[in-house]
Amino acid sequence: AVESQVDSGLVAALRIWKRCSDQMKINQVNVWGETAVHIASCLSASCVKLLLDAGADPNVQDENGQVALHFAGLSAQSAERPKIVSVLCRTENTTHINTQDSNGRTPIFDFLDDADCVQILLQHGARVDIMDDSGQNPLHHACIHGEDASLQAILKLSSCADAAVTRDNNGNTPLIEALSNSQVECAMTLLRLD
Repeated sequence: AVESQVDSGLVAALRIWKRCSDQMKINQVNVWGETAVHIASCLSASCVKLLLDAGADPNVQDENGQVALHFAGLSAQSAERPKIVSVLCRTENTTHINTQDSNGRTPIFDFLDDADCVQILLQHGARVDIMDDSGQNPLHHACIHGEDASLQAILKLSSCADAAVTRDNNGNTPLIEALSNSQVECAMTLLRLD
């Protein structure tokens, strides 16, 4: 029903689920550990909202440790993407905003190509001091990939100044990564800091 991206189909499926809730689970996982919320997070904010309103848990992790927010971040940029992030960030339990996957990355790592989504995540408590398995934080990744708009959003909205000078497992700071990857705009953004 979620994959059809037709709200009425999901509404009908949820009605069946309510009648058979002892036989069907809203957080049922497929062979990869994905729930309907994982799938919906790649497609439709209204489907995500319908599932969350019915009691679906956005904190369920798939086989790679990813929650629905990771899936939204891995989906293509679209007008729907910030809406999906907003819906997921407004849940009562927001621990999924900083859940690390099997590589140690939180959802914000997957949104660095979308400064609007980065802002939404930061406004709802996304942390930028969490490092992945290589010791890199979101600022390192923004500098590696030349995501200057997201880098600026992080520096403006984040209260973790130390993240801008954190050294990864190879001893590199975000500035070194920007320079090593010829990301001039990111380097200039960092050089403007105190």
